[in-house]
This record gives sequence, C-alpha cells and structure tokens, in this order.
Amino acid sequence: MGLTSSRYLNPLFCFHGPNDHDPILTYNPTTQQTLTLPFDPPIPVATATTWDIKTHFGFDPITKLHKILRVKWIEPIPPSIPRVINMECMVLTLGKGSWRKINTVLPFDCTKFGNGGESLCINGAIHWLTCYGDSIVAFDLKDENFRLIPLPHDYKEETYVPIRLKYERLIEVGGRLALIGDTDYKRDYIMHMWILKDYHNHVWVKKRILYPVSWINCGQPVPIGTISTGEILLKPLSLYKTKSLAWLLFYDMDGRGFKKVDITGLPEWVHSGGPRIIRTIAVYG
Repeated sequence: MGLTSSRYLNPLFCFHGPNDHDPILTYNPTTQQTLTLPFDPPIPVATATTWDIKTHFGFDPITKLHKILRVKWIEPIPPSIPRVINMECMVLTLGKGSWRKINTVLPFDCTKFGNGGESLCINGAIHWLTCYGDSIVAFDLKDENFRLIPLPHDYKEETYVPIRLKYERLIEVGGRLALIGDTDYKRDYIMHMWILKDYHNHVWVKKRILYPVSWINCGQPVPIGTISTGEILLKPLSLYKTKSLAWLLFYDMDGRGFKKVDITGLPEWVHSGGPRIIRTIAVYG
C-alpha cells in the first residue's frame, strides 16, 4: 500500500514511493518474482534540503536493459538569496551494479521543469510532462542525456496545477507518444488528444474522442494507452461516483465506438478507490 506502480515494461513492473526511505521493487507477473532494489545514496540532511523526489522506470529496446532514474530537486544549506534549486539524477541499470550519479548538462531550468505526473517510456526514452514550461522532458536511456520535445502549438494547459496532476497526461497510442488535453474536459463530452506522429521532427496530430454520455456521469474515464487490438483503454477516475463494480472502457479509433467491460473478483476497496490498481491489471492483462 502506498507504492506507485509503473507501466508494464516487458517483463517487469516497478513499484516505488515518493520518499527516500520507500522501497523500490520490481515484479515479474509471469514468474511472480519480486526483487527489492538497493536504495540510492541519500542526500546528507546537513548539506541540503530535498524538495521533491521522482522515480522513473524505463526500458531501452536497443540495449535490452531496464533502467531506473531517480530525480531529486534539492536546495543547499544554508539557503541563498535568490534561492538555488538543483536537480540531482541517479541511474540504476538492473543487473549491472549499483547506483550511478550522472552529471549531464540540462537543456532547461530545473526549477521550471519539475515532474508533473506519471512518466512514460517509449522510443528508448523516459518522458514526463512538466508542471510549468512549454515542453515535455525526455531522458534518453542509451546516452543518458536530457532533451526537450515542444508541446503542440494549440495545446492549452490548465493553469490550476492540481487539476493537471489528477491523472496521466502522457500515454502510448499505436507505438507513439500521445498527450491528453485537460481543459477540454470542461465540455463534458469531448476529449482532445495529440499524437506525436513524427517523433524526431516533433509533428503532432490532433484527434478527438466523443463520449456517449457526460464525462462526469460515466466515472470520468481517461485513456491509459492502447492494447494489441489497437483499441484505446480507458480507466475511470471516480469509481465511487458510479457505485458499481470496477470496469474499463475500450475505444475503437477507427469505428469510433466504445465497449464497456466489468472487472469482477477484486476486493471491495478496489471498487471505490483503486484506479492505479485497475490500470496495472488492465495494461498487463
């Protein structure tokens, strides 16, 4: 309880928490083996204050290696005026030794490009949407360098940050990076999505999904990625509003139709408060 599940990266999940003392685990659902990973070296409390910690899980299809990236935003002690916030990055390659600190040149201001939600690993890079700024941060797993991907020119972000953090904005659609809109949900029935059609030249294509009923009344479903059939999988954010069993929606991009599937046999607490558990089950299953 309390640990966040990464997306499934064949053949592993990664579970982690938001603090230095939280365990980091990998789990293979096929073999049902769990591995507890070593802790990364903590920041000395006498020299710095840690403001935020994010853990990212990635897989490089070229080297066939899984890597964990730990990003910490820290402020030196004593603090200075103006304040200085640094970003420290540690990498652990599974099966290849201990944690390594990487000293890379950041192509952005780390105070403006903090993590704004769940990360997504695709095309051999870990991506996350930032709390501020006009770009997506990408960490290349092969050369271990950062770069930026500009947001679509017509993407309008929600200015109230907690709304933006309610659910994942970055998903995989047909093997491509995709970005989910946020302000469009105010229209209740329409969701806008941008798909990065040309990854290297940063060409986005805008798509629209029309919900059959009000977004709130149908449990506030949001996309979590595509499955082998090409359908987009959506999970409800507010199961407690529907007062029903856990369920998922499947959306056919070509036929523009929805299909609802109930999930049975789960514990009662999952029905009312376990969207992350449902995501994990659905993506793997």
